[in-house]
Amino acid sequence: MRYAIPINESQTRRTLDEAIRSGAQILVEPTAGPNQSLLGILEADENNALTIALTGPGHRWLPELIGRHCNVQMWLHDRYVFNAPVLDAHHTPRGAILTIEKPRTLQVVQRRRFWRTKLARSSGVILRVGSDCNGANVRATLLNISRDGLACLVAPAAASSLRPGTKLIASFELPDGPRPFRFPATICNQSTTSDNGCILGMQFDCDEADTETTAMQDDLRDFLYRPQPAMAPHGD
Repeated sequence: MRYAIPINESQTRRTLDEAIRSGAQILVEPTAGPNQSLLGILEADENNALTIALTGPGHRWLPELIGRHCNVQMWLHDRYVFNAPVLDAHHTPRGAILTIEKPRTLQVVQRRRFWRTKLARSSGVILRVGSDCNGANVRATLLNISRDGLACLVAPAAASSLRPGTKLIASFELPDGPRPFRFPATICNQSTTSDNGCILGMQFDCDEADTETTAMQDDLRDFLYRPQPAMAPHGD
């Protein structure tokens, strides 16, 4: 069974257009250089290039990615994958921006072989603003997640209290996950969707000296990136 199925150029163009309108979530994994994944939101398609607003903190090494190829995953109705070189990478007052070459074709990942990150798409996350027990709780839909942060969708009414720079506690459980997760986090990016929802990108604020939180992050990483066993076909 193949892991991913190519789609044609016309389907690719339509998929990317929809992904930009809806603020699709992006995971960028450099094939060389810093061994760190980057989360972001797809913002624009200009001059045969895709612009990604990164949701994590800025990295000094970001410009070093220019000219290097990256493996890219994109979440929409399905999960899409492609490989592209980085054309530009820089920091702005509103956050880091990554520009990659627009792919001619995408591959869609077969659902039977999704990694566990796909399971997080339908999960919920509770955001507690404030450090005391009287902090307000906001329920959100988890869109994607890594060991270092997450992206979620909140209702427009809740967006006013969740601005970039806001510190909060993010609590969530994943289907078949090893444990409940709870991390301090800071909102790094906010983007409005076409239906007036609000996508938040946030980075976990975990102290390396906090062994309990670090162990929780390691458990999350191991769970997310462990491939599930292939399922037997059902004749479809």
